[in-house]
Amino acid sequence: FSNNTGLALSFFNDLVINNGKFFTAGGGGKFFSSSDGQNFTEVSNTNTYVDYVSKLPNNSIVAYGGGITVSNDNGQTWTNQNPGNGYFFRLSTSGNGIYFAFRDNNGTVQLVRSPNLKDWTPITIGGSFPTSNFNVTHLANTPDEKLFVVIFNNVTGRNELYSISFGTSQLVNEVPNARSVTYYNGK
Repeated sequence: FSNNTGLALSFFNDLVINNGKFFTAGGGGKFFSSSDGQNFTEVSNTNTYVDYVSKLPNNSIVAYGGGITVSNDNGQTWTNQNPGNGYFFRLSTSGNGIYFAFRDNNGTVQLVRSPNLKDWTPITIGGSFPTSNFNVTHLANTPDEKLFVVIFNNVTGRNELYSISFGTSQLVNEVPNARSVTYYNGK
């Protein structure tokens, strides 16, 4: 994006392309869209502090951070989901109508699950997943709700990949310089 106009972000968290339209979010709650990938305008009608953006399997766009808002018409209008307390980051869905996210609720980071992006239930993570001093960099899940999470462990100074099944976690591997994980076509 070195030759763009209107894109005033110091860093990017996400970039989504949906039906020929670009959406990006990043530092300071700024959220932008573009129809050509060069000329961006700030999206200001979300009524949500936006740091992240995702595309759902039905081509809806989800903007989130200090709340969650959804567009079903490629960014023309937005509906606030009123998800309650907390700051949401790293949202994932496998297309089966179940959503997962990490939420910071008054300094406590929780893995949460929702059937509708409004009602969220915390999931207790057991096993070897750290309880503090980590940053979630990516989240993906399978249709049977097995989760894969890439974190940066601030204690070890390494990126780590975890699998989480029904609340029990297992360190899969330390992944040098890994920043994301994707579940696609059964793999």
